[in-house]
Amino acid sequence: MKPSTVSKLASLNLANCFFGYEFVVGIFSGLMNQETGSQFITIPYRAASLILAIIVIWNARSQSDKYPFSIWCIAFYWMILLVRLVDDTMFRMDLHLNPVNVSRNVTLILGSAIPITIAYIRSYRQISIEYLYKYCLIMLSVGAISSFLFNSDIYAMGYSVGTDTERAGLIAMNPITFGHLGTALVLVTVFMKRFYNFRYITIVQIALLLIGLTLVAKAASRGPFGVLVLSLMIYLFITNRKWGTIALFVGCVFIVLWPFIQGFVFNTFIKPIAPSLYLRIMMTIEDGDAGRANLLSQAFTLFKESPVFGTQFTLYKNGEFYYAHNIIVDSLVCGGIIGFIIFMIPLIRGCSNVPMLLRNHSLALITVICISQILSKLASGCYFLGPQAGVAISCLVLFRKYVDYSVVNKPKPLQHY
Repeated sequence: MKPSTVSKLASLNLANCFFGYEFVVGIFSGLMNQETGSQFITIPYRAASLILAIIVIWNARSQSDKYPFSIWCIAFYWMILLVRLVDDTMFRMDLHLNPVNVSRNVTLILGSAIPITIAYIRSYRQISIEYLYKYCLIMLSVGAISSFLFNSDIYAMGYSVGTDTERAGLIAMNPITFGHLGTALVLVTVFMKRFYNFRYITIVQIALLLIGLTLVAKAASRGPFGVLVLSLMIYLFITNRKWGTIALFVGCVFIVLWPFIQGFVFNTFIKPIAPSLYLRIMMTIEDGDAGRANLLSQAFTLFKESPVFGTQFTLYKNGEFYYAHNIIVDSLVCGGIIGFIIFMIPLIRGCSNVPMLLRNHSLALITVICISQILSKLASGCYFLGPQAGVAISCLVLFRKYVDYSVVNKPKPLQHY
């Protein structure tokens, strides 16, 4: 293949890893309903993603690279997960797992998460930031707009929360994922002027920002809202100390005054726009999050049973796969202290590279995307059902090798890495 084609495919694989599912589900959302289901769309998409990953791996077959120890830790952690999965499904008769659910999760791991992760690690030198941004922007904007245009029942098919309120979601996209679609669209739109310069770019930016914020609000999920705020604050604080310090100061003042102004803020700004989000936040403030607290309690109980080597692959309920909604806690359940250390080595290494990567003109976008992906998995996701967490951590580790210390604070032209 031509170098440009190889670069496009490698960039497409990374964009697809983060946002391909939302793109496809958004486009075909109008064809899916409670009767038809979603597998006639999602299964071909998974197959196409696997084919793309295999092609990318094949294109990188002649590439030799010496990977840092933290990348090997990601491979070791996947090995721990697979060993636990085999043990639970083949030798643990006491778990009474649902065979259909087991098959689905094994397919997602072996046919999606692991191949896409390997494809990225093998091809990261071939990725073009320019192509990557283009693909991410197209996937997010088209996926978000399609969700509105082609699915008039977008809210009716939501998840009930209390009385007379609904959370936005699609047949194949739960409210949390739907909210993260909006969060990602906002973050990617912020960087638009770094890559494009046309007459009405400001109007397009404002329109996409409003769409993204609407998705976050209508999803009524607290995780995407928190991820959006934290990602932007991290970016501001590291890249612009003046505005970052102002944002930090305002945030501290806001926290101090919060007990006195929360009623005004909620009733004036949140309740009229997103009543479901308002209700869920108020429920959390008044009663806490009993569901998440129960999952975390179960996870730590299992960890205590075997704190060194871990207990089982994940949480289970009535033969179904569950998780603690926090990838760090999940590592304690699966691998104990040993698995936790192996998981934390690349995570800490990647996070230590964030300041340098954010100050790099070309790499700031992918860094912010990776930060938001990791934060989302810490707030409401899991590691094994998709490649996003592993690939995001790998990005933060590997891209550091190509930052030129002499130009780290200066804009530089887009290039292939």
